[in-house]
Amino acid sequence: MVIIARTVKGKGASVVENQSGWHGKNLDEEKAKAAIEELGGQRNIQISVQKPEDAGEPATIGETQPLELPSYDEGEKVATRTAYGKALAAIGASRSDVVALDGEVSNSTRAKFFAKTHSDRFFEMFIAEQQMVGAAMGLQARHYKPFVSSFGAFLSRAYDFVRMAAISRANIKLSGSHAGISIGQDGPSQMALEDLASMRAVWSSTVLYPCDGNQTAQLVSQMVDRDGIVYLRTTRMKTPVIYEKEEEFPIGGSKVIRSSDRDQVTVIGAGVTLHEALKAYDRLKQEGVFIYDQVSKQATEINFTKLYACLNRNQRAKVVNFYRPLKGKIALHCPR
Repeated sequence: MVIIARTVKGKGASVVENQSGWHGKNLDEEKAKAAIEELGGQRNIQISVQKPEDAGEPATIGETQPLELPSYDEGEKVATRTAYGKALAAIGASRSDVVALDGEVSNSTRAKFFAKTHSDRFFEMFIAEQQMVGAAMGLQARHYKPFVSSFGAFLSRAYDFVRMAAISRANIKLSGSHAGISIGQDGPSQMALEDLASMRAVWSSTVLYPCDGNQTAQLVSQMVDRDGIVYLRTTRMKTPVIYEKEEEFPIGGSKVIRSSDRDQVTVIGAGVTLHEALKAYDRLKQEGVFIYDQVSKQATEINFTKLYACLNRNQRAKVVNFYRPLKGKIALHCPR
């Protein structure tokens, strides 16, 4: 059944009924009195409705088992989108309150791993990113832990819903894949370049950009119970694992990857660009270069202690990443 409703603005008050130009404006005192009389006069009507029963905890779907996150050997090449999908499936096996939604690209975002093992908690939302985020808001209101997956570029279609989710103090987890120009074969329409800036601007947001499979798995695990809007940026390109599986990655932390007593420049990277920075290091190490892995992109989450130490010693910094030029970006990374 489809219900089509035609809205008539100001219905019942002839001075404004179906008239344009009155949005956000007040009536003067005389017109307000006349409109009130037309609408039945000054009344004090109270309507009591039956309140819904407290839903309590979300329904338990399936049996759970201890969490066993996937891990990868150093040097193994793994795309962070694959590490995300496998970590999400593992978390789903250990938490019955975790659900996943995808915008008909689960084969690319790798949410397919969750869909295959937990089909009763996977929601195919098709090409309707706004509806997908809206559904996630409803699921979290019922105490579920929703993970929303799509291309990072496509999530821009739902930005208004993400913004409203933050205003509503909703707790949702977003995964944007195919970020940066490393997906050259997919073309520029698929490349998420603005997502770091746009998601970082959302109130209550945490923005994560892992560089390898082990880091991704650890961060996905931490996303589950983190409040607010949590955005994980993943890539299609396979990158070598540089961290041991036992390594810990507290949100807001960072890692010093390469350093020496001869360093003159600090290079700050994250995600796939960290690997490009490491390639540059191998070529420039005789000239003194310091490599810094910035795990978290949200300025309020960054632990600047290590970064200050680098800058105090080297005086010069280079931020390496794939995004459009943004005035003041360096100021966010390196406040004075």
